[in-house]
Amino acid sequence: MSILLKNCEYVVTQNKDREILRNVDIGIENNEIKEIVSETKSYERKIDCSNKVILPGLINTHTHAGMSIMRGYSDDKELFPWLEICGKLKIN
Repeated sequence: MSILLKNCEYVVTQNKDREILRNVDIGIENNEIKEIVSETKSYERKIDCSNKVILPGLINTHTHAGMSIMRGYSDDKELFPWLEICGKLKIN
């Protein structure tokens, strides 16, 4: 399926210059961005993105990564008592 995100007010890129594009269309084919232009060919589906900001997906993988090693330890405790227990442990 091909999708056109039409009239994107702002597009936040992840290129080396971290450009912010204005008033462009984004052509997507098979779940991949194929083109970013101001005039495009025809697409199966069109989505009006006027007054919208298009930005990359944000992934936060670090916030609880340290807690994962404590998974299963004192599961019967409430959050703050559990954090106090974890803070007193010495892990080498």
